[in-house]
Amino acid sequence: MPKAASNRLHQAILAVLSFLLLSSCGLVAVPGLFVEVDGNLLPVLSEKVDNPTSLQAVKLPGLRYIFSKTMVTEALSDIAIRMSVKGSVTVAVFAREKDESPFLTASFEGLGEPLLEFRLLLPAGSTVAGIELALDDAQSATIKGFSISSPYIGYRSGGIDGSPALASHGVQRTFAFDADSWPAEIRLPAADGPGWSVVVCQGNEGTLRVVGQSAGFESSPHPDRPLAIPLELTGGLSVSVAALDTGGIAEAYLHFGGGAPLSDLHAILAGAELTGDYKLYRWDLLPDTLVFDFANYAIQDRYFKRLAFFAEKPGFRGRLADDRELASLHGWNAHDYPPWTLSSFYNFAADTAFKLNTNELALLDLLLDYGLVTKEASGRLIPGKGALISITRESTAVYRRIFMDHEASHALFFQDEAYRLLSERIWSAHDPATRRFWIRHLRWRNYDTTDSYLNVNELQAYMVQQSAAGAVTYIRDNVLVRLAAAYPAAAEELLVDTPAILATTALDASALDAYLRERWDVSAGRFGRVRRINLP
Repeated sequence: MPKAASNRLHQAILAVLSFLLLSSCGLVAVPGLFVEVDGNLLPVLSEKVDNPTSLQAVKLPGLRYIFSKTMVTEALSDIAIRMSVKGSVTVAVFAREKDESPFLTASFEGLGEPLLEFRLLLPAGSTVAGIELALDDAQSATIKGFSISSPYIGYRSGGIDGSPALASHGVQRTFAFDADSWPAEIRLPAADGPGWSVVVCQGNEGTLRVVGQSAGFESSPHPDRPLAIPLELTGGLSVSVAALDTGGIAEAYLHFGGGAPLSDLHAILAGAELTGDYKLYRWDLLPDTLVFDFANYAIQDRYFKRLAFFAEKPGFRGRLADDRELASLHGWNAHDYPPWTLSSFYNFAADTAFKLNTNELALLDLLLDYGLVTKEASGRLIPGKGALISITRESTAVYRRIFMDHEASHALFFQDEAYRLLSERIWSAHDPATRRFWIRHLRWRNYDTTDSYLNVNELQAYMVQQSAAGAVTYIRDNVLVRLAAAYPAAAEELLVDTPAILATTALDASALDAYLRERWDVSAGRFGRVRRINLP
């Protein structure tokens, strides 16, 4: 017998046995009503009444539903109640079938959603025998089912496929009009401790405002690209999400990220209070990307300077320089590294018995925790997934944004093959004048220009660290001027080559910008999607 059929038969047998056992206690199985636990459907029982799944204010204002198997939750879990209702209903959760007093009660309100799944958080170790539902101001309710589910704090609109709207206890939502598919505002409760982000999904294209206790942000995210803002950047406590136009809110929920909460990149620039060496986040668009926001350059150097020389600096690539050799040398103002570079760095240190500093060793622990590198049984490190980027608080506000966008483009380059191939095609199509310029430019910045992968990666980053239109201005008024001063003998050649360089720059920046907009809902010079607003 196929496994799926065997499982269904097993469930059916259990259902019959449960029915026979519990019906002797005055309870009967409710036809078509189940509680789902770990993928299994268990019968639900109640007193013998007409239409036990249909509560009516006059005929049947409340009823207790008993699960055919008492459950114990090992971890934090939600108990979910699916029903069609307009108005408020009280939920009471009982540890034993005949208990007079519930161990947990809550009220929730249906606002006309065709199908609503109400979520109530159960403490770890809870014993659950059943639920009692009672109409408050609701005139009727149709009960569709129950389940034990992973915790969820938020609201999600129902789908066109008939999937229920989700509403957790303590979350408030407001609809501008009864017929609207998406709420105009959602208020989320205070989170329990640090490490939380509010994640928002737009209904249709429009503008959203996220406001906390002390700060707010506005954004116009694409409906297919959820936006995350750490609660610590809004002042913590409760947070509200409002649609400023007819776009509506498809979903708003709290996500726990622990030591690295999900975040929009430009939200990070707001700079939450820093007490240690850095703040750590994960990019909401590419969650495997770790984003470090360091207190200053000196601290950042302790973590990444040796790595920078090992990875990219000519004369140092592939070897580990000691602190004395590096002391007078400049690393980078901001950093980016893929998993294969990180694993190579630590493997080389192990192979050569090179003593890394305490910060570099602490970094390795983080990389292992977040899966950027993994350890084989032999102790050898292999590349994991994602990327690492960093900026510092010591940079000015203008440069923090430029550095963030520059480094984010590298993280994208490491992880998005289509973007990488586009960048390679752009590099390969360069005329001789433009190629000469870029090799000279990167060599002047102390990159190892014998590495073609590095050349292409830096090309795209310098193209998209500012707007597409601003790229031409940056190359003309900044880079070319500085190169002419650094290489006087090449000044005339640079002048002759300038028209070709600028024409190619305009094309390159435009092509990269178009891809970023279409694929990732960002653009050149705008790898973050929020703008901070001043609160009254």
